Amino acid sequence: MIYADVGQPAMDEEGQPRAFQIRGHLVHGIPRVGDSNYDPACPTCNPGSINDTDTPTTVVVSSPPTTVTTAVAVPVPIPATNDYNYNGPLQHEIGPMAALRQNGGMFARTDETYSFSGFLTGIAVVFISGEMAGIGMLAAPWAVVNLGWIGFILLITYGIATAYSACCLGTCWLILEERYAQYRIYPIPDPYPTIAMHAVGRRTSLVTRACITITLFGSATVYLMLIAQSAQKLFLGTHPEVEFSTWLFVFSVSLSSLMFLESPKDYCILATGALLTTITSCYFIIMQMLLDERIQEGSATDSQKSVPPNQFFLSFGTILFSYGGAASFPVINFQMFKRDEFSHSVVTAFVILTILFGAVVVGGYMVYGHTINPNILMSLGDSWLSYSALILMAAHLVLGFVIMAKPVTEQAESFFTSTQGFGFQRFFVRICLLLAMIFVGECMPNFTNLVALIGCSTVILATFVLPSVFYLRLCAQQSATWPDRSLPWKSKLYMYTIIILGLSSGLGAMLTALSELFDLRSLIPHYYYYYFYDLDDPSLS
Repeated sequence: MIYADVGQPAMDEEGQPRAFQIRGHLVHGIPRVGDSNYDPACPTCNPGSINDTDTPTTVVVSSPPTTVTTAVAVPVPIPATNDYNYNGPLQHEIGPMAALRQNGGMFARTDETYSFSGFLTGIAVVFISGEMAGIGMLAAPWAVVNLGWIGFILLITYGIATAYSACCLGTCWLILEERYAQYRIYPIPDPYPTIAMHAVGRRTSLVTRACITITLFGSATVYLMLIAQSAQKLFLGTHPEVEFSTWLFVFSVSLSSLMFLESPKDYCILATGALLTTITSCYFIIMQMLLDERIQEGSATDSQKSVPPNQFFLSFGTILFSYGGAASFPVINFQMFKRDEFSHSVVTAFVILTILFGAVVVGGYMVYGHTINPNILMSLGDSWLSYSALILMAAHLVLGFVIMAKPVTEQAESFFTSTQGFGFQRFFVRICLLLAMIFVGECMPNFTNLVALIGCSTVILATFVLPSVFYLRLCAQQSATWPDRSLPWKSKLYMYTIIILGLSSGLGAMLTALSELFDLRSLIPHYYYYYFYDLDDPSLS
């Protein structure tokens, strides 16, 4: 962390008050008054020295501070002074001073209505791992089997690219805090669109918001579809007559109450539970794979079967979708206590994901070959191991659905100006969103097409293309009061390559997914087939 240089005297050699030149700060709060590095001219120590354009200025300090009270950031220009009083225009917004405390350099309000102090680096690892380890672990084996050894290369390559993009997004937010002091204190509900607005402009911010919302809406829908699919297999012996669409509706309605959770503590518990259930389910999946391999011993697995071009692009989009959780990385980064350690959380989380993905993908490739199901849980044999894996993964999907649905509902409520707090308008908006998810799931019972379409469109933009664009644009911006952020040519070449390859490959995969999606038999569930087709047609099997 960089603070004011206390080695500089308050007076220059001629006895005149020195002008403190404001430099870049990577600080996420305000130092305590009385610290050795405190300086009232520093915008981090005294945010009152920020003018109304949110641009740091040069402030003159007449003498060393003697008695200093707490300085609070205000949106209007107030001169930096050593007797600044808190009773200012922000008192009605952040509450009485008694309700505020300083927690390691960040403000935290301790009353009953608001708490914002940031969570630890380890909790960020839990959020990242728990959010990305679900659908990717289930669908990636099918995609890798279709692509062959190229699938392993793509899975590793895009994993590294996703981690790099996440670090770029974390650095982008640090740049905003470095340049605009209000982002160090005030909670921001949508940091990713905020980065887009400062990097490119308002229209790009709206496009970014749309990409994130569509990605999370599609992910929540896929979560519901996988829950219904798991329930159908679990109860196949006792209720074989119940169709997939019925399970989808039943579980969607039963999960509707969880969409109204509001406390951040609830979501921290959900993220922890999602990660633990995924790790345990992964263990049972691997054990069942070993059991299936022993049962199939002596029978050859066809691993060299030719794959049609459309399956190639659908598999490519599925691998991209496996890293779709990166759209929420800026939110996780912003809510961290030490935001400059976000890269550490990303690296740790991706080590965990590599272990989980690698074990399941390699096992599915070696054991099942081209007989693998798009949902690897459906390929497991019948035993208590597979049923345990199904139950645990269903629990993960339930928790993941709640985490994915929350930002979508908040965006919808913001668009329709829903009232704060629980009410009929909020209830109506969230129920309509749930019905929309059910409708999409009923229209596309084959979730692979939906996964591929989202993966090669919004995911590739939000995860690979936009982070590189924003990082390049923010580093290219210059100001006399900002530190130099010039990038080496190797970094620029890498990011331009990611942008070009992402757009070109994503376009081909998206066109393929759309062609599959608008196939009539892909849109119509099986129980409507007899209205349109002859059931004896072998092409329907």
